[in-house]
Amino acid sequence: MKHLLPALLAASSIALLFGCGKSVAETTSANGKAAVILNGDILTFADLDAIANAEIEAAIEQGFLGMEESDKAEARAMLRPRIAQQFLEKTLLVQEAKRRGIVITDEDIKPELDRIEQMAAMQGKTLDDLFATARMPKEFLLRDMKERLAIQRLFAAIQDEITVPDEEFADVKARAEESVAKSVKIEDIKKQLDEGADFAELAQAHSACPSGQRGGDLGAFGRGQMVPSFEEAAFALQPGEVSGIVTTQFGGHIIKVTARDDEAGTVTASHILIGAAPEMPSDEEITEQLKQSKVQTTLLGLLRRLVREAKVESNIPGYSFDPEVGFVQDHEHDEDCDHE
Repeated sequence: MKHLLPALLAASSIALLFGCGKSVAETTSANGKAAVILNGDILTFADLDAIANAEIEAAIEQGFLGMEESDKAEARAMLRPRIAQQFLEKTLLVQEAKRRGIVITDEDIKPELDRIEQMAAMQGKTLDDLFATARMPKEFLLRDMKERLAIQRLFAAIQDEITVPDEEFADVKARAEESVAKSVKIEDIKKQLDEGADFAELAQAHSACPSGQRGGDLGAFGRGQMVPSFEEAAFALQPGEVSGIVTTQFGGHIIKVTARDDEAGTVTASHILIGAAPEMPSDEEITEQLKQSKVQTTLLGLLRRLVREAKVESNIPGYSFDPEVGFVQDHEHDEDCDHE
C-alpha cells in the first residue's frame, strides 16, 4: 500500500490516457467477465486489459517496450495484479467517501475539464478531439476524474479532523530551535579567522565541500574553472591573503590563496564552504508538518482497515488476494491457462 497516496492523488494521466492513436476500447471486445469483485463493485477483464493496453501503448511510444506481441502479452500479465491492486485501493476509498456523504457531480469536475481543454487548445485541438483519440473511453475518463476528486475530498475531510497535541508541537519546535542554534554560520567562521584561527583546521571541521578533508585545498585553477563570483574573489587575492565572505549558489565561501602563477594564469587556493543556515520554521509550518505526518498515518490505517473488512473475489489467473499484501502470484499456477 506504500504507493497509494501519491498514486491516488496524482493529476490525471494525460500522456497515458489521452495519448495518440486509436482508442484501446476499440481493441477490447465486451468481455464482461469479472476479474475482481470488491464489495459488489466489479473490475471486468475488459477494463483490466484496456488499462493495461493503454499503459503498454504509452510505454511503446516512449521507447520503453518493444512492439512484439510476445512483449505485450508478457507486459500485460505483469500489469494485471498492479492494476487490480490500484482498483482495490481506489474503489475502497471511493466507497468510503460515499459512506461519508461525499458526492461528486458533473459540475464538480468542470474545472479539471477546463484545464484539459486549455491544454488541448495549445495543441490546436478541442476537448472532443482528445476524447476521440484517447486510449480509454470518454465514460471511463469522466468516471476516473470524479473518483479522484472524491478521494481528494475524503483526504481533505480527514485532514480537517486531525489535531496536533500541544506537547508534540512544543517538542518539535524545541528541537528545531536547538538545530538552528547549533548550525555553523559563515560569519562565525570569518570571525574566528580574523582572530587568528587556523584556516585548514576550520576547513576540516566545518566545510561542506569535500575539499574540507584536505584543509580546503582546491589546488591550482585558471579562469573559467570556477563560478564567476568565486573566480573574481580568488584572482583578486595575493598569496597568504584571505577573502571576505563570497556568496555563490553553493553557499558562503571564504577563500585563501596560497600561490599564484601570473604567467600561467592560475592561482592555488583553499576555501571553506558553509551552506545556508537552516531557518527557524514558523509555528504554522511546524503545525502543518506534524499534521501532514498524522494525515499519512491516518490514511494508511484507514486503508488497511478497509482492506481487511472488504469482501474481495479475485478471478485473475495465477493470482489470489491476501488482505495483508494484496494480489499475490500462485506458484502452482499453470502459466498456459487464461481467462478466455
